[in-house]
Amino acid sequence: PIPEGVCSLTALTYLRLYSNKLEGGIPQCIGDLGRTLGYLNLGINQLAGTVPEGVCSLTALTLLGLFSNHLVGGIPACIGNLSAKLTTLGLQSNRLTGTIPVGVCSLTAITHLALYSNHLFGGIPLCIGDLGRTLVKLAFGTNRLTGTIPEAVCSLVAIEFLGLGSNNLEGGIPPCIGELGAKLTSLGLSINRLTGTIPAGVCSLTVLSYLALGSNDLFGGIPMCVGNLSRTLAQLSLDNNRLTGTIPAVVCSLTALTTLELGSNDLEGGVPPCIGDLSHLTTVTLGGNRFTGTFPEGVCRLTGLLALTLQDSVFTPGPIPECLCSLPQLEHVDISNSTRTGRLPPCLFGHQLPNLYNFSASRNNVNGSIPMSVCRATPLMYLDLGSTGLTGAIPDCIGQLVNLTSLRLIGVALSGPLPRGLFELPGLE
Repeated sequence: PIPEGVCSLTALTYLRLYSNKLEGGIPQCIGDLGRTLGYLNLGINQLAGTVPEGVCSLTALTLLGLFSNHLVGGIPACIGNLSAKLTTLGLQSNRLTGTIPVGVCSLTAITHLALYSNHLFGGIPLCIGDLGRTLVKLAFGTNRLTGTIPEAVCSLVAIEFLGLGSNNLEGGIPPCIGELGAKLTSLGLSINRLTGTIPAGVCSLTVLSYLALGSNDLFGGIPMCVGNLSRTLAQLSLDNNRLTGTIPAVVCSLTALTTLELGSNDLEGGVPPCIGDLSHLTTVTLGGNRFTGTFPEGVCRLTGLLALTLQDSVFTPGPIPECLCSLPQLEHVDISNSTRTGRLPPCLFGHQLPNLYNFSASRNNVNGSIPMSVCRATPLMYLDLGSTGLTGAIPDCIGQLVNLTSLRLIGVALSGPLPRGLFELPGLE
């Protein structure tokens, strides 16, 4: 534990016990250091108990870090007493409960306010806009917050990071969000209950690099003006909503994109071939929509691609493109139920895709036998070829896939004995 003797160090200005294995509680007498202590970091320990009200007497503090512990109870209502100098308040990754006290709005020097990964509930304080001149990072994600996103957030004109994801927020995204365009680089609102359309104001966030609105109940189309974000946007995550319409061709102007997640919506039409021009893409998630037209072979130009998800699409029937074998970084491929026909290209397994650990081509009309090359795909952990027209035997060498944890061959007319090596795979479920 932290010895109470530290409270006798009345000339102490800096106390950093960060990243140890300290247990027990924070001494109640910590407030005795209030006149001098400017820095207190007890993060990444195993501290338990509550945040003592004594911290509110530490009026010289510029940083208070109690993150990544096992603290419980509420944030002291008196936290606003630290208004004079406190620039960083880190209480994230604990077990704190209760509401966010309005006292945080009195921290008018604050630049970083991190309360994420707790059990906080209630609404976002309407007074949050009072921090508009100084607040650079606001991280309230992974709590149990309810209510709407107050328009007061649009007063946070210095904000660079706004993270409200993984809560129970509802209502619409404030149309005024575009007023944060000068500095906002990260907007995370995923995994809430937000409704309405994506406001055109997001297109005014011209220095944005991260836009995550996935797993909500948003509807309407992808704004055509999204092309305004072409110079900076690296991640566009709009998956698991109710978006309709087509993928606008202006998406192909987002030349900094590394992650494009549009899966599990009601999008239709074809996948723009120009997707292949986005040379920095590493993740493409488009499955679970109503896409038609030809299989988007443009993705084969994305030589840095790690993950490709195109499942549940009604593409024109055709073979699995062998050009996928020219993507040496591929780790995850899901083309299940995408009207693929013909044989499984042997080149999908083995030295051409040396990192492939997840492959699913289930619910397609692929035929022929399982290629022997599958035995060379030793990183494979998940292989799903169920509900296909495959025939023949399971290759005897299947036991070489020592990392395999899931093999799904349900609804396949295979023949012959089960390979002995299959039962010797240590991790197979």
